[in-house]
Amino acid sequence: MKNYAFAKTITLDSKNEEDFIYLIKNDDFYLKYEDIMLNKEFETITEILDSEGNANGRIARIELEYNQDENNIVNNLSYLIYALDYESQEVQVFLLDNSEMYEEAMITINYLNSGAEESVDISDEDFYQEYKQNVDMEIQQALKNESKAQKDPRNANKYNCFSCNRYISSSSSYSNSCLSKFGWICGAVGIKANMPGYLLCAGAAAISCYVPAYKVCVSGSWKTTCPIQASTPAA
Repeated sequence: MKNYAFAKTITLDSKNEEDFIYLIKNDDFYLKYEDIMLNKEFETITEILDSEGNANGRIARIELEYNQDENNIVNNLSYLIYALDYESQEVQVFLLDNSEMYEEAMITINYLNSGAEESVDISDEDFYQEYKQNVDMEIQQALKNESKAQKDPRNANKYNCFSCNRYISSSSSYSNSCLSKFGWICGAVGIKANMPGYLLCAGAAAISCYVPAYKVCVSGSWKTTCPIQASTPAA
């Protein structure tokens, strides 16, 4: 966990979605990451309801191409997340960094209001195992197809890096196993953010229970050297 001395308080005295959007689009964090947003639209923006159907807050997610590298076989999307608590009128901002999700089984939650940062090992979580298996299958098929076309078996020891020039993209998908197995994240975020538990736990799906969209390399060429070595799953 990293902590920094500065803190930023953001408040909004409104439950109106248009006011929430206006605040976000004029916020320093939004402007800081605007250039790496997948697009300028919100991937998710919705009210958070309690068990009785009462609206207690609002949450928004924006997809980011954060910490991505063209040499990686898999690039996951990360998320900039805004959460408004109607009672306190406070807005908390998170950057959910998924860039190490495939290779390291790690996600990092950046609590942007306070500057705190926390990395979480997800290697034992059911939803991660499902995600990893699906991505590995896509990679193996893509590499087999490309290998047949470009790689001479007689030169197998000569080439050690696959350089990508075309990706296919997946869409994000909701994980029920994440909601049951990984729900403790909402509690951790709630404590760090000093927000009512119901708000963050009700919004846990928006923070932790969507397997992020990703791009898998499907076309490229084999190189003799790798500026940044990308790992590939065993065949």
